[in-house]
Amino acid sequence: MAIIYSYPKKTTPAGGDFLVITDSEQTAPNKNRTKSLTVGDLASFVMTSKSGITGSGTLNTVPIFTGSTTIGDSIITYDVPGSSIKINGNAVIGSVSTDILTVDAQTIFNERVKSNVRIDILNATSSSKKPERRSRPPEAGSRTGTQIA
Repeated sequence: MAIIYSYPKKTTPAGGDFLVITDSEQTAPNKNRTKSLTVGDLASFVMTSKSGITGSGTLNTVPIFTGSTTIGDSIITYDVPGSSIKINGNAVIGSVSTDILTVDAQTIFNERVKSNVRIDILNATSSSKKPERRSRPPEAGSRTGTQIA
């Protein structure tokens, strides 16, 4: 019998290629018998074993764990041609008063901007029409707020 490392190496295995294994699950007198297994069967076993992560997702969608070993789609998508991300839902950035969100690029708001605290506009520039700045009373059930429209 040839020594395993003396066989030529195959660098791109195919699903139908055979591997030689020792069957340790069989009881005596068949215990530890040599058997064969395809690469495809081994891949299926690895993907469905208890420790494997399963699931599927949508192209250009950031995955998220939907269970302890399962992944699925999150609310974040990636726009490859535009190199941008889109959040299809609510996003909370920061959790304590020391967290800061810094935007170092042009920012476009397509809807009204609401805040539960005062907003300070620093180093603002505008076109010939100056933005209107007004303060409104807070909405029912909210904290003191300022809106800039």
